[in-house]
Amino acid sequence: MRPRQCPRFSTRCSISTTTTSIADADRRHTFLKGRHSHDYKFTSAVWEDYQVMAPAVRDRYLAASVFNLKGSGDADNGLVQRIRVALGS
Repeated sequence: MRPRQCPRFSTRCSISTTTTSIADADRRHTFLKGRHSHDYKFTSAVWEDYQVMAPAVRDRYLAASVFNLKGSGDADNGLVQRIRVALGS
């Protein structure tokens, strides 16, 4: 896999397709389930930190941070429900 340029850092980083897919799914999940600014800020900070951490510890850090995320059993954000009704989906 080819490393890609990190947007905010001059060093190069290697982000696997799997990690990118997980980050994308987490982003969608956060917008679907998030209710407060902390929900959005926390997940953003987790992914920013993950990208610059040493490979030996970053997977454990990511796993530990999942504890503070909303679960799939949590209700969808009320705004999402209103948008779905408005769009008829």
